[in-house]
Amino acid sequence: MPINMTNFALFSTTETSSDPLNIAFKAAQIVDAARAERFLYRLRFATVAECRPTTKLTEILRVAIQCGIDSKKFLAAFNDGRAEKNFRADLEICRRLEIHSLPSYLIQFKSRGALIQNLVGYETFAQVFAELSGIRPPPPPKTLDAVRELLRRRVLMSPIELREAFGFDDVEQVRRFIAPLIDSGEIKLVGIDGGRFIEWEV
Repeated sequence: MPINMTNFALFSTTETSSDPLNIAFKAAQIVDAARAERFLYRLRFATVAECRPTTKLTEILRVAIQCGIDSKKFLAAFNDGRAEKNFRADLEICRRLEIHSLPSYLIQFKSRGALIQNLVGYETFAQVFAELSGIRPPPPPKTLDAVRELLRRRVLMSPIELREAFGFDDVEQVRRFIAPLIDSGEIKLVGIDGGRFIEWEV
């Protein structure tokens, strides 16, 4: 995801920890697992693209509502200790695996696993999946239907992410490819400082 450092507002003199964001994701997983990944992306988008102060509960709740998550159930899971308990369990996994940097990815297949502790692309992931499972995932088809399905599930993505996901040469090629979806009103471009994102509309 493209990062906008202009007016970056994650921390302040009163909000000094990112723990609330992690606990919020766990709350989303508890109350609406189907929308949890969408919530996580929207929360990151609000943090690093829109530069909103997402350590504040009001901002976190705004994102939850934006994703269609029941606000009362979300607040209950956030405040009653269930979400924090799950977050602490994740921290224990990090401690046990000696994870000290981000991003880190734990990939598991049956009894086998691999830990990647840096930023990698599709080819590296595909190679690790193949080594663990004996199956190499095929590249996604570069079709409008495939792009449409991904956007329908994710709702919001950057052109850069679509470029990486489908192997386009550059962002301009992505824009030309998705033009029919813009013309049909299925998606729209959302402008922020430093770039644009693609949002599913239907």
